Amino acid sequence: MIYRRMKKIKRKLIFLLIIILALCLWLRHVKAEESLFSSVEPVGSREGISACTVTVSLTGKEEETALRLFTSVCEGTGITPCVFVTTKWLEENSDLLPLLSGATLGLLYEESPKRLTQKRTMAAMAEENRLFMTYTGTFPRYVRLAEEERGTAVASALEAYAQIPIGFCATLDDSPLPGAVVDCGFIDGTAGYRLANFYGETLAASCPVISMESFLNEWET
Repeated sequence: MIYRRMKKIKRKLIFLLIIILALCLWLRHVKAEESLFSSVEPVGSREGISACTVTVSLTGKEEETALRLFTSVCEGTGITPCVFVTTKWLEENSDLLPLLSGATLGLLYEESPKRLTQKRTMAAMAEENRLFMTYTGTFPRYVRLAEEERGTAVASALEAYAQIPIGFCATLDDSPLPGAVVDCGFIDGTAGYRLANFYGETLAASCPVISMESFLNEWET
């Protein structure tokens, strides 16, 4: 009788130990995910920087005349925007690439690159990087995810490929804000004028517009 009771107690203790171990492993996994998420959180702003930077996303819906006006304003003001393009845009608009010679190019995902498995996600993103390099001759260091993505598969791939996700915290309609990533929105016939007006406001506010690379380097130093 005592033996059976001791045996039951032993089984219960083993069961409790298994539960505790499972909880510990789960908590460790959650903390690892939180750490991974924080390391790939899209850059939208940086404190302690006296300048701002400008971004724009191209999907193929823009009119060529509007894009030409926009790039002319960039050239005239000395602004180096970070222009995010999809590989489809590159495929269908390779003749327009010379217009973006004064910009920093980044890779845009209109849809989440997440696949069923980590391996497939890595492969899909690697293929997008390959296509980007084929058309531009450069590796897409900066990436923009049109849809919010906090899956570990995408986060792991971004870390593995040393790519930096870029978001934004302001638009051309907002007042210049030091340390802000400013997005120009849809490139229509008014985008160039709005950018020129924003540039004038940055001069008055002593908040220069710098390239994405300089923006991140200034924050790191």
